[in-house]
Amino acid sequence: QRSQVDAVVLYVGPEESTLQSFAFTEAALTRSDVQEKRSQDIDRALIQPSTFPRTLTLLNRKRKYSKKLGDAFAIGRGIATGRNAYFLLSDGEAENHQIPSRVLVPAIASVKYLDIDTIDDEAFDLMGKREMKRWLLMLETSDKDTPGIREYLEYGEQLGVDRGFLASHRRSWYRVEDLEPAPLLLLPMTSGDFRVIRNSKGVRHTNNLYGLRPLNNDVNLDSAFDWLHSPPGQQEMKQVAHHYGGGMLKLEPRTVASVQVPQSFGRA
Repeated sequence: QRSQVDAVVLYVGPEESTLQSFAFTEAALTRSDVQEKRSQDIDRALIQPSTFPRTLTLLNRKRKYSKKLGDAFAIGRGIATGRNAYFLLSDGEAENHQIPSRVLVPAIASVKYLDIDTIDDEAFDLMGKREMKRWLLMLETSDKDTPGIREYLEYGEQLGVDRGFLASHRRSWYRVEDLEPAPLLLLPMTSGDFRVIRNSKGVRHTNNLYGLRPLNNDVNLDSAFDWLHSPPGQQEMKQVAHHYGGGMLKLEPRTVASVQVPQSFGRA
């Protein structure tokens, strides 16, 4: 009985004074020779490819980091409205449609135009001055006949918001889910460093952002925030991120939870 195995040849060249690339070549064995199929030079100064899981770099990291981010935080997407352009309003929009303030809760859908690392009262006021959509429409069924709200719901139906996938699957199409504010917010896609933001204001976030909620009262948010902002924290997030064309990186909630963190993570 014959067995077929993969053959691997590792060639280590002479010692050099600078970091050399890793040359990877696939080859096919024919009756008479070996033919090269695909070759790639990998820059070892860049982030280690996810397809190389068993390297000395990773083993050394595991010795240093024996915890995961998911051991300290629950990570999840924000509120899925079905149409942010309708369910999120700016100050001007809320005023023009005469929406009562009691059905509007502070919210954020994007931090793209905000050069901040903390959402506090000052940052939330800045959002208002820039006419950003900072209010989430949070309705109860009993609100539907209130003047202002009734007209806005009719406007939504004219736009077809009620026929959208998420809205049409809700018992009342205009009632979005509610999630407790997360103290830390993460922008999951970037071409540089991942943005992590303190949510001191306690705003709700939509599903463009991920929320990090501590699993117990022992987690020190300041310490966790500082580490996630640090070069080692950024490197660990980039290590597990999906790599796309143009240098874009993206994290999924489960990959965020798998980020390796030091034993001291989240401690004062």
